[in-house]
Amino acid sequence: MYDVAVVGAGLIGAAAAKYLAKKGLKVALIGPTEAQGALGACYDEGRIYRIADPDKVWADLADLSIKEYQAIEREAGERFHHETGFLAVGDPSMDYIHQVEQTMASFGTEGQDFFIYTKKEDFEQHFPFLRLSFDEHSWRGLWQPRKAGHLSPRTLALIQAALARRNGADVIDTQLDGVHAEAEHWVLQLHGKGRLEAKKVLLAAGWNTSWLSKETERLDIKHQMSQAVLLEVSEPMPTMPVIILRGPRDPEEYWYVLPPIKYPDGRTYLKMGYEGKALNKVLSSQEESQRWMQSGRAVPELVSAAERMAKTFFPGAAFTGQRRSIVCITDATQPTAQGEQRPYIDFLQKGLAVARRQRLGRQELGSHRLVGCGDDVRRIGMGQR
Repeated sequence: MYDVAVVGAGLIGAAAAKYLAKKGLKVALIGPTEAQGALGACYDEGRIYRIADPDKVWADLADLSIKEYQAIEREAGERFHHETGFLAVGDPSMDYIHQVEQTMASFGTEGQDFFIYTKKEDFEQHFPFLRLSFDEHSWRGLWQPRKAGHLSPRTLALIQAALARRNGADVIDTQLDGVHAEAEHWVLQLHGKGRLEAKKVLLAAGWNTSWLSKETERLDIKHQMSQAVLLEVSEPMPTMPVIILRGPRDPEEYWYVLPPIKYPDGRTYLKMGYEGKALNKVLSSQEESQRWMQSGRAVPELVSAAERMAKTFFPGAAFTGQRRSIVCITDATQPTAQGEQRPYIDFLQKGLAVARRQRLGRQELGSHRLVGCGDDVRRIGMGQR
């Protein structure tokens, strides 16, 4: 019997399994590989990490995790992150950019750790690849040059799973069909591989968590589309940082952008990730969620908007016309009264824990914000932080 079975071999699950195994516990990490058809948010080459977030709690978690990145790379002998800096751009009439500034002011000094830009000529001088129109409204920017950039969640998840195995965990590449209590332990039914037993279970299976047991089925979770468009470029953009842009127009001004990154298909893509509401539909059932993930295609309106706005924001980029989509699922459950969505790791009942996000005692699915701080969120669940 295992001491702990961790369900979900993504960023949170793989990291948790690694550290539990390092404590000397008998650990099983359960989850299918990408080659076996796994559908999850970690199967991507580019996600943003940064400290400059509107929510100080997320910023604190990111700061703690970013400090561990180089140690993880040394232990694994493989690189997964690239420091490019981070540019937050927002309409000054909206809360976003001011909240980011407040967070960064608690971490450092303006003019040293972060820089503020408000004039069109300042943006053009410091970020010549970026074109912002000041005709309809003004823009305010915050530049964080250090402790920010992009990472490969695909590589990081594989690294953490390999380190878990190196420290004695059993990595079981299969899907979990269900989990239920039996006497004083838990029974996990593995797809095509029988069953295993564990004293405790940590469910970190992202959007799939809702349907793994009768306990998780009672959680009030609402799923929502999340989508991005990859646009191939023929030339690199070496000075481009990662960018989050917030304006009043949705979808035209609601993007996160990553500089050109090479993907497993051998092509180099600029990523336009959409975070607005106008084109992200709420998914009402397990079947609808599965169809969305299996489709792998962003909605046509989003693809058109991404292509149009990429050419508007980055007129000098050498786009080839080739494109791909990335889809995943995030939460649509309402945040707290303060608008905050925080990490949640706790027991649903004795021996059964779940890792995701929280609102006032109700649970939510995790999202891309967990990517950059996954190595530290797992410590919360282990009582280390």
